[in-house]
Amino acid sequence: MPPRGPCSVCNERAAQYTCPGCEAETCSLACSKEHKARSRCSGKRKRTAFVSLAEFTDDQFMADYELLEGVRIGAEAAKRRRPPQPQRSLPSHLHQLKVQAKHREVELLLQQPGMVRRKQNTTLYDRKKQRICWRMEWKLWGTDITFYDRRADEQVVLLEKLRMHINEREAGPFKSKKVPESFAQVEHLTIFLRKEHPGAGTCPYVVVDSSKTVREVLQGQTVVDYPTFIVCHREDAGQILGTKVEIESTIGQPSVGSDEEKDR
Repeated sequence: MPPRGPCSVCNERAAQYTCPGCEAETCSLACSKEHKARSRCSGKRKRTAFVSLAEFTDDQFMADYELLEGVRIGAEAAKRRRPPQPQRSLPSHLHQLKVQAKHREVELLLQQPGMVRRKQNTTLYDRKKQRICWRMEWKLWGTDITFYDRRADEQVVLLEKLRMHINEREAGPFKSKKVPESFAQVEHLTIFLRKEHPGAGTCPYVVVDSSKTVREVLQGQTVVDYPTFIVCHREDAGQILGTKVEIESTIGQPSVGSDEEKDR
């Protein structure tokens, strides 16, 4: 082993140590610390530094092996520490439905599986048409008549959808539950959308523009599973607007017209 030269820091005594990081030679711990402070050397060997084949030794080989083994151990430890990915709580078609509703500025809330309204919900997103087909509930104010759309295209005009229901009722076989004649002129009717989670002391209904499409009517609204519309005569609109509590829901109970759901 060739003799060492003088300490590279104090230059007074013979060097005894070699820095693994830069191979500077020092004579003591004090000089080694001084060397690190001056040169900002970490004192650690550059494990990824290039080593020519002529200089490659068994020690270099073992150092490279230890480096790769350390990377492998670190990666496995990181996997164990990684928090579990959240599981999607909704089936893919319902998740897509909520995404599309949000895109249309509709806050769609879905009840838990097993709840009556969730079971009745037939709303879906048609990927081919790129439209939401809504299940819709209609209630005629002052009567016990309720009818449904199983899957109504969001681009249909609300008034035309109501007209279709009224005309089918008048021509249908349900003689004991025919729509009162006062509802025949749909242009003279007012349509309300039931609000979900209204504030205390506020009206649980909002007037909608029946000349707009379903998509336009629901924009900016909150819907639980599917929308519920209340249809009344114009002279009764003030009575509904003065309501401070929601009318008794028939959800979950046999309702007249429930067997007349339309799939359009």
